[in-house]
Amino acid sequence: MNPIKPGALGLGPWHLGTSIAIEIDVARHSALRAAVEGIIDLLAFEDRYAMVIDNLMDLERHLFNWSLIDMLRPMEGFAELFAHKRDANRHLGNLLSACRQYIDQTHHHLKQHFAKTPVTSQAALSEQYDLHLSFRVMEALRNYVQHEDLGVHSVSVGGSWLESSGNKARRYVVSIGLDLDHLAKATKFKAATLAELKALTKAPDLKQMIREYISALAVAHSKMRKALDLQVKEWIATIVEAFSDVQEAYPNEKLHWLAVFEQHENGTRTKLLDVGREPGERLTSLQRTNQTTLNLGPAYASTEAVQSV
Repeated sequence: MNPIKPGALGLGPWHLGTSIAIEIDVARHSALRAAVEGIIDLLAFEDRYAMVIDNLMDLERHLFNWSLIDMLRPMEGFAELFAHKRDANRHLGNLLSACRQYIDQTHHHLKQHFAKTPVTSQAALSEQYDLHLSFRVMEALRNYVQHEDLGVHSVSVGGSWLESSGNKARRYVVSIGLDLDHLAKATKFKAATLAELKALTKAPDLKQMIREYISALAVAHSKMRKALDLQVKEWIATIVEAFSDVQEAYPNEKLHWLAVFEQHENGTRTKLLDVGREPGERLTSLQRTNQTTLNLGPAYASTEAVQSV
């Protein structure tokens, strides 16, 4: 027996041979659609942030491996040096593109959701832009890399002796830098930002600026996530309630995925919306994984051997 009247909306599993469903009204369909589409937007928001961190890890991993190679075997002349520099430029370009994608698509996809909050993506990101020179430099560098030239101008490779409490250790570091004279000839690097760089008392460390930039993005991401937290909880509650209502009507059924559908006079149905448990669970998992308390400026990874006391 079909429990849904012709012309009405139903909510139930979507597979052959089942008539399990409960009838719902247009308002509930709209609420479920808003919840499903909102969670999809927030999943993309978290995925884009994860892609930024993935690209940062690729760049950091390359530089770390380069210093390890330098420690373990001699460099095979300038050809190998330029090959490593080329890879560094590739990873930097990918990272800057991922950051631009994150910023632009966050503005585009989350605009409607921020309309209901006191915080907007524009305000959260603009605040970090104004606070941090590194943010302004990376934004200018992204435009320069996209339209004019490569971003890694100089490379420093080698080891140096460090002494602490009478113990000596040799540290191997790969540093990447910008050539300000080269940037002065550029047309696609913001002049005001270049003037800020020239005003620094020492040459900028590109690695440091990259890490500070990503840390600033993390702060903005955290503020945006918190601003949308109430809406996310409401969306998840709407979906959970839908599953609970169908489960209450059919307590012996295992429900993994639901659909909103329109019931027709001839007994057929037209699916209007998929409703799954998994997106909400995945969003919660991604939010746990995507750390936003990053303070990468003073941080670094090392394989330093620590002597036991």
